[in-house]
Amino acid sequence: MMTYPRNIWDSKADWLVIPSNTQGIAGAGLALQAAERYPDQAQEYKRACRRGVHEVGYPVITPIDDPESPHKALYWFASKTVVQQPSRLSYIVTGFEKLAHQLIAN
Repeated sequence: MMTYPRNIWDSKADWLVIPSNTQGIAGAGLALQAAERYPDQAQEYKRACRRGVHEVGYPVITPIDDPESPHKALYWFASKTVVQQPSRLSYIVTGFEKLAHQLIAN
């Protein structure tokens, strides 16, 4: 039987999926925790948002080059466009469809 850590940051997963918005604001939850733990990756996510690259269905992948980190990358997944709004199921579905397509292609 598989067991999972209670805290995502204790995970041994190579990639962590971080729900985010397309404004580049790590307002709360996992996005804020990710920005605090990985400030360089958070800045890269913010730059991608300013350039208009991070949209629903188009994640931002920020590699983690820290040998002390058990994680290799953060997968910033747009679950909403505006930080104050709730996540939208249709955005999550679109994002997962895109992720599945990328995984199959690679």
